[in-house]
Amino acid sequence: MLDEKVDRLQTILEIDDSALASTLLDDSGWDIELAVENYFNSQASSTENTENSNTSATPYRLPISPSIAHVGLGSGRSAQAGSFIWTIWRGILWLAIKILRLPLWLYSFLFNQSVSFTPPEPVPQEEAHSLLLSSIDEAVNSREPSSSSTAVARTTQRQNTHVIPSLYLGTHSNALRDVKNNAQFGIIAFIDSSTTSDDFKYHTLAEEKFNKLVNEHDCLVWVGDISTNRDAYDVAISKGIRIFPRVEVHSMQALPTSRNALVSVPTMSHLGSISGKDSLGEDFRNLLSSRYLNRVSPYLRRLRNEKYERQRATYIKEAADRAENERMQRDAENVLKKREESARSAKAAEDIAQQREKERNEKANNEVILREYRNWLKSTIPGEPADGIRLAFKLPDGRRVIRKFSPETSLETLYMFVDTIDVEMSTKKPTRVVDFEPEFKLYMSYPCEFIPNLSDRVISQSQNLIKGGIIAVESDIKEYSSEEEDYDEV
Repeated sequence: MLDEKVDRLQTILEIDDSALASTLLDDSGWDIELAVENYFNSQASSTENTENSNTSATPYRLPISPSIAHVGLGSGRSAQAGSFIWTIWRGILWLAIKILRLPLWLYSFLFNQSVSFTPPEPVPQEEAHSLLLSSIDEAVNSREPSSSSTAVARTTQRQNTHVIPSLYLGTHSNALRDVKNNAQFGIIAFIDSSTTSDDFKYHTLAEEKFNKLVNEHDCLVWVGDISTNRDAYDVAISKGIRIFPRVEVHSMQALPTSRNALVSVPTMSHLGSISGKDSLGEDFRNLLSSRYLNRVSPYLRRLRNEKYERQRATYIKEAADRAENERMQRDAENVLKKREESARSAKAAEDIAQQREKERNEKANNEVILREYRNWLKSTIPGEPADGIRLAFKLPDGRRVIRKFSPETSLETLYMFVDTIDVEMSTKKPTRVVDFEPEFKLYMSYPCEFIPNLSDRVISQSQNLIKGGIIAVESDIKEYSSEEEDYDEV
């Protein structure tokens, strides 16, 4: 913030000395309005001291603003009075701009004594950057040797001592922002290719030692040509820059806060500037290295390390948060999965229970129907004849049931008799039972012969059954009466 105030005061008063602007702000408590008033008052006091002084030696005073130098109505007292009136008029105009909240660069624009520059045509930033690099490359390649005999040697020497610099591609504001955010040392240069010779590009921007110094200290270099770059033109007009080339040095510095002078915070600062030299050369490199880089680089390195540690801590925290979120998400997914599995298991168990209940109900219903059918079926068995074929049925539980059958009795009737031994007889016709099959088989004991369950075959058709005998029942009849009927063996 302090360097911004210094820049604004330099722009308003049109002074290039940043130390003078810092002194004015420091004496005024860093109040721009008060600094401007003190500046105008000091100008008026300097004029009166000059008028009243009869000696060549004059006391220390603030320098006269370049914009009001050589301005007056004549010589002597008339010139001094005109200068004083001009100063008062500028102060009144500045107050009017301040009260109306107009942009401060308007003040500098109105009192800019330089020749008005013609604004360049607006072009994309990439194109302006390409034009600048092309002009630097042309400035380097234009230094051709005077004779062909020294062409190879001088070309090799030029390649070893001059390189195309790595310039920042972007606007002036973005360059300063990156200088602040990345804790870099910023070198900002304004040039005017229409008036400036190629010496600055060749001996300064493309100079190999300068670029080596820039690369060693990780400096950000932004160069704006006001003849091709509209952004550079607008910045130069707003700052009131009249002399080109102009090189400014910006960096972060530890400055005290306005609330507590014992507490310092990193603040973007304008360290200094140089104007009007076509070739800065070795003096600029030495000044840049000894006065600025060696003093500021350790602090910038510490800021970068602190930023790296903050970014590293933030990255670790974000990674831990992501891992925790992923773990929580996995846990939530597992819980949901278990809930879904439990719900599916419960649903499956419920379906199985319902199916079993349905099967039990169907089975019970079928058993009721089957029992009724058997009760009715028993009533359809022909009665026992007096003189019939005696057959003894040996049941699986050891009982023997003896009954006489007519020779014309079908084999199916034998199965019906065995199946209805333990049921009560009923004449009520039940529901039709489809595909009813007895759960047993009948065999002649001797000779062993299987008796099929056929309705179209009768006892007389079997040579063994016609004689009577014992029939073994191979089955699992679940219900038997507790009462046993004893019959005589055949």
